[in-house]
Amino acid sequence: MTLESILSGLKVCNAVELSDNAHESITKINKEVFYVQPKYEQISVDQKARFMLFSAPGASGKSALAEHIAHKYHGLYWNLAKIRLGENSFHGTLWRAMEQDKLLNFFSNLNTGNGVLVLDAFDEAELISGRAGVEYLLNDVNEVTKDSTVATVLLFARTESAVFIAEYCKKNQIKYAQYEIGFFEEYNAKEFIKKKIVANPKNNRINMGQTVDACINEQFATIRRLIGNDEAAKSFIGYAPVLEALAGAFDEEKNTMKLLGNIKDGNISGTNIIYKILEELLGREQEKVVKALKEKWSIRYPNFMEWDNIFTIEEQAIRIVEYILFDEIAVNSFYVGVDFPDELHLEYIDSLKNFLPQHPFLQNLIKNTKNEFTGPAFRDYVLAYILSTTDYLDLALEYFADRSQTSHFPSQLLFDFYSVFSKGETTGKIFPLLYDSYKAKESAGRTAMIEISGNDTEKFIVFSLYDGSSEGNIEENELHVDEKEPFYISRLSNSSVDIDGTVYIGEPSGMTRIYNSSIICENMVFNSSNIFIESCEPGYCLLASRNNVVNKLSELPKFEITTDDKSLVKIAIPNIHCYYRLRPYKYELEDESGDEFFKFTLIVSKIMSCLRKHRKDVPAKDREFIDNEIISKSTLKRSVLDFLIKKGIIFIDSRQSYLYKLDVDKLAEYDLNWVVLGQKEIRRFQFLYNEFKKSFDK
Repeated sequence: MTLESILSGLKVCNAVELSDNAHESITKINKEVFYVQPKYEQISVDQKARFMLFSAPGASGKSALAEHIAHKYHGLYWNLAKIRLGENSFHGTLWRAMEQDKLLNFFSNLNTGNGVLVLDAFDEAELISGRAGVEYLLNDVNEVTKDSTVATVLLFARTESAVFIAEYCKKNQIKYAQYEIGFFEEYNAKEFIKKKIVANPKNNRINMGQTVDACINEQFATIRRLIGNDEAAKSFIGYAPVLEALAGAFDEEKNTMKLLGNIKDGNISGTNIIYKILEELLGREQEKVVKALKEKWSIRYPNFMEWDNIFTIEEQAIRIVEYILFDEIAVNSFYVGVDFPDELHLEYIDSLKNFLPQHPFLQNLIKNTKNEFTGPAFRDYVLAYILSTTDYLDLALEYFADRSQTSHFPSQLLFDFYSVFSKGETTGKIFPLLYDSYKAKESAGRTAMIEISGNDTEKFIVFSLYDGSSEGNIEENELHVDEKEPFYISRLSNSSVDIDGTVYIGEPSGMTRIYNSSIICENMVFNSSNIFIESCEPGYCLLASRNNVVNKLSELPKFEITTDDKSLVKIAIPNIHCYYRLRPYKYELEDESGDEFFKFTLIVSKIMSCLRKHRKDVPAKDREFIDNEIISKSTLKRSVLDFLIKKGIIFIDSRQSYLYKLDVDKLAEYDLNWVVLGQKEIRRFQFLYNEFKKSFDK
């Protein structure tokens, strides 16, 4: 499927005239943007659709496509990441941009197919304005285009936000078409690299011909050989941030082949290939600086010998972020580095002022634009590196806290790079970033789920990616968490938290959304002024704290609760009387009488979670831990465990009698698996529960 076939019903319209008072989020795209066509997959199409929805995993070129369409069809481009949405945002902002007569004419053109409205960055709009703000906008767009039979409104969102928009359309009987933006086919991937090379002024001496084609072919051949799996190699090569990194490896000396040549043979992941390429680029930058300074200082400072400690990967990462955030190369940098003599230190900083702005990880600045990374791969490598450190972690957090950055959301590479740098260790402080990055792996057929569990001595986060059609596990990653640190959660979807510790819900500057997820903890802190709790069948939402919830802000949070059924939202906190909006959802988690089915699902899920974290030959866990920490003195929990053992779902191997082990195949006989447990599909527990009741009644 091509973009031309998808947009065959669109017309090139008369250009929209904007006033000088137009909000910065609304613009016309007067110049062609960098764009290479990827694959497209049709998700759903209604006849006479009014909305056209484009969804994609993170960093897959949504904004480039949105701007390309706005330019080609003379449409109005609205970047929702640059505005806070609320009631009347739609009409008010457009009226300011066009004034009354032109605005009414534009609305008329949308209904007749003579106008195009491109709404970009719904994922960031949801983060900034909340779903309520997004709904206000969608309500107004729906009202304005209610007489249209042509899809003249185009919406762009990451996969999770696109699911919400699609559900909104269904609920409001809006006909829409949805397309998933996929990866680049090999031919288009090569074109992407060549266009990127040409667009970079640093490459003005490269002769774009057969030599470059041969280098790119060799890049792809090397990657295919190293990854081994042809399908995995195709998707990896077709991912835009990867192609940007491959293009960034070129210079007039064709060092890209040297870089690839330095990657060792063996079972190496796609991420590690890009990791190696970027590491080699940083190593080359260090060589350039050291070589220049050696020539400069060799006679005047012959005793200086710390060349290996100058402009290291760590220093480059920190100085790049400082330069982007503060637009300077500071004498008193966050980075401590080499203990220079004073006169050398000042000379060194002067040298960096000339050298650092030309760094391959930084964009060549166009007049009046801010410093920024060359692309997502370069950005996420640097930020993952800093996040994995202790001394400079706050510098990376400051980057993400700066809402004016080009893209607030990390790509999936941040998680993958962080997994390499962190060596399996993390902290609850950066969980929101890891969550957003891992969620960027989601697509129309794949679901990312996160599970946090543990006690006072050990805590783990398991990140899992599943194929929705087969309910199969695509990948699974586990990180060990510093047990002393609290957890910070800004968003949670299809995920669970069950820990003996403190959980902060939200951040003061944003909104928090908990969707079909559960949080069970020792202490809970409300840290957001807007908390959205949503659940829909077959899932549920559970918030439970063993101690009174603490409100961190000066005012109580504003709660918005949306659910298919009131019973799908359960709030178990001792001081629930302090939160009027939560009272109708009061739930007694520790009371083992009543609502036994739900408690049964919680107990089964908790036991399975413990077994899953410590896989040996099969999922397993120390019997002593399960008996003492999980079951303890609970009669109901003991009866559930005994039932699972009786059914053979959990068994004890005579060779390792100190373990409880899980028979995954036996569990599947009851229509349960890790996907069901992660997505909290409560109805799928019914078969097992019925068997439990029969056994219990006997």
